[in-house]
Amino acid sequence: MFFLKAVTVFAYDYENESFVIKANKALSKVNGDNAIVESNSVKSVVDGIASKKTLSPGEYPFVQLNDPILDFLTKMAFEEVKLNIHKDGVFSAGANWSTAWTRDMSYAIDLSLGFLFPDVVEKSLLSRVENELIVQDNQYRFDSCIKNCEIIFILICR
Repeated sequence: MFFLKAVTVFAYDYENESFVIKANKALSKVNGDNAIVESNSVKSVVDGIASKKTLSPGEYPFVQLNDPILDFLTKMAFEEVKLNIHKDGVFSAGANWSTAWTRDMSYAIDLSLGFLFPDVVEKSLLSRVENELIVQDNQYRFDSCIKNCEIIFILICR
């Protein structure tokens, strides 16, 4: 279980010629697009089309930033990460890919997933090693791109 708490030291209200952010609402002055955050959902109107995103029930890290928009977005980010953990316990590269991609996974680990999901990270890294060699993503044809994957992978494993 993760705990994240911040003390608000400034008001997050913001306004410029294009949009306004105030409390739990964001409003475009240009075209009327808007979003309102309420607990675990956000209602929005974009290009005249209304929609609602509700977080799935489940265990989320305790997040309290004293800002409804930031609290919702943080929980939504955790939900997105959980949706990209494949059934075999490794990070997938997205809905259409069943495996982790060496470079993409390595960057994500470096940015925060290593700290937040250490068990999934370890399993994901090990899934990209065969016969003591780093498994390369096959979308590249250039040697420099392959080396990039190897370099970031090795940096993550440090």
